[in-house]
Amino acid sequence: MSSKINVLLIFIVGILSANSIYAQQHPGSLELGPFYYGMHVQDALSSGYNVIHQEQLQDGTHLLALMLNGQERTIAVIQFPPYRMPYAYSLQISGYDRNQQLFGDITLGMSRSDLYERLGIPSDSTFIEDRDVMLYFYDSGNYSFEIKEDTGLYSFAVRGDETVLRHFGFSENWFNYSLMHIHQVVTMYAPEDDNLPMIMFNATSFRPRVVFTGNSRPAKEKSRDILDIWGESRNLEPDVLASFQIEIEVTFGMNSYWVLMDERMLPDLVAETENGAIPVDLFAMLIGFNEAGPVLICNEFVVF
Repeated sequence: MSSKINVLLIFIVGILSANSIYAQQHPGSLELGPFYYGMHVQDALSSGYNVIHQEQLQDGTHLLALMLNGQERTIAVIQFPPYRMPYAYSLQISGYDRNQQLFGDITLGMSRSDLYERLGIPSDSTFIEDRDVMLYFYDSGNYSFEIKEDTGLYSFAVRGDETVLRHFGFSENWFNYSLMHIHQVVTMYAPEDDNLPMIMFNATSFRPRVVFTGNSRPAKEKSRDILDIWGESRNLEPDVLASFQIEIEVTFGMNSYWVLMDERMLPDLVAETENGAIPVDLFAMLIGFNEAGPVLICNEFVVF
């Protein structure tokens, strides 16, 4: 790997503070230039930009670097971590192309004062000597930026952590859902056949990205039985449990799963996913297993 690329692959993670009236208009960004959080790796590869580097990091993250403007040395770096693969989780654009739009009216080369006006005053900053840049980051939000004294804004990074949820108005109690693949969770807790049915009184809360097939059905009685026992153990109100009257079919890779859901959520799910054309994040819980497989419930969802 060349030293130039090595520098650009040092991904910066930061977050935004709403310290001015203008800054409050930018609680977070899901897009950076032509790329966006949740972008499929194949869409990134076919975006028309030359791939200059790909590698699998030790933790399983797939890293992709694309040349946006060779003359102005402007590069995009996208990360696809294993718990989000094949969807983009982190985005970064670095370089000197002053025409490179990041989001809103923010472009590379912009002055520090112009950035402060748009994003608010950073919570902290640190000078990175070997790169000759000043890194600015914030207390809340999902992005950070680097400034070079002689050329202005040099690098901007967007990360898809829990702060993305603030963009959609989710409170922090939703941040406790771990980012994990649905297949990973089900496999981790699957019991032996002779231990069925099984109820997980300490249910696992997680946020998988899946594809809604567009199929739904009335909730199966055996799944409802597990839900009722599990819900009573947690002192949930009967009307809350009674609302889970349907199951939706979702897929991840070659695997499909049926997930219990409040039937009142289905019209919004169909509309926001365009009946399954757009992936969806479920705020899911694995509450047990029966002869048909895992018993999963969806408490909420978000599409981005």
